[in-house]
Amino acid sequence: MQSFSPINLEYDLVFIRHGETFGNCRQVNQKAAIKIEAVKANNKDYEKRLYHGCVDELIKQLLKSGKEQAENLANNLDNELIKNNWIPYSVLVSPLKRA
Repeated sequence: MQSFSPINLEYDLVFIRHGETFGNCRQVNQKAAIKIEAVKANNKDYEKRLYHGCVDELIKQLLKSGKEQAENLANNLDNELIKNNWIPYSVLVSPLKRA
């Protein structure tokens, strides 16, 4: 068995994940259509979430809570990094709407 040793980087590396989607909390049926009743009742099942991959279908779009998560993240990045003179060397972003 190989042992793991962390890599020492000479820079900051920041990973950010997309916000919550319909598929993340299984507010979709077996045919991948949005379950309107589950959305209205805010019923979520994280044990049966869907793997998204690299497609940009409606069920992969952000929920209201996912949009709020994205807005909170933007504010946190601004307050904790940008306002403290952190300047990214490069930014890589997914072309998918949920990202």
